[in-house]
Amino acid sequence: MLVLGGQEGHALFQRRADNGVWELPAGGCEPGQSFRTAAVTELFEETGIVAKAEDLEPFASLSDPSIHTLTYPNGDQVQAFAMCFVLANWEGSLSPEESEVSDLGFFPLADPPSPTHTPTLEVLKLYALFQKTGVFQAN
Repeated sequence: MLVLGGQEGHALFQRRADNGVWELPAGGCEPGQSFRTAAVTELFEETGIVAKAEDLEPFASLSDPSIHTLTYPNGDQVQAFAMCFVLANWEGSLSPEESEVSDLGFFPLADPPSPTHTPTLEVLKLYALFQKTGVFQAN
């Protein structure tokens, strides 16, 4: 999810505690959750940010297996499917969930922190296309 904030053109990035890679806040759905409710829950759990589901604006989906196949530290591999949202209105203060997130910060969209998770780089490209065209991007 792209959480806008800080200065103009900045978004929230989080550094994964397990591998040190920077990514956008994200997570999986629990049984019974929609994309929106999962996004709101994961955002709060990982970052301390409080969002309303109706404030999430979908801008893209990401399902390309060449980009979004994940290998977990235990060796499990999954192909992930992501609904990408942008969030401009939120409350709360940044508070990383220490077992998953080692650092949080707002960085320029045009210059994300490094090393950056490959799917995050693709989501940033999709968001740039969405801003340019106003059309939902499917990948």
